[in-house]
Amino acid sequence: MVTSFARIYTTDLDALLAARAMLGSPSTGGRRFALPDRGLQVMITDDTVIVAGDEDALAAVRDTQITWLVDDLDGALTALRPRIERIVAPPTRVPTGRNATVRLGDVQVELVQWDET
Repeated sequence: MVTSFARIYTTDLDALLAARAMLGSPSTGGRRFALPDRGLQVMITDDTVIVAGDEDALAAVRDTQITWLVDDLDGALTALRPRIERIVAPPTRVPTGRNATVRLGDVQVELVQWDET
């Protein structure tokens, strides 16, 4: 199974959430967490990953164009192996589970396997 999440990059997460709320989108209820070692805040809504930080912190992740939620990260990496040009970030533990970032041709994809918690 693959679920796709659009990605938005911003230097002001609270302002972006307030703007979404003005259009009827709840500003709470998603998963929100910090990645302090990377200087980032992340908010996951029903269909969007919002990544916030200063320009330097965002520069390190801005090339990633889409997030794919997968049931099995290792299985997804194995299945995609013939198409992976480069592993940008190997499998890593993150607050939501595990992720990896790969380059598939001209598209950079974050693969995420969520923990059941």
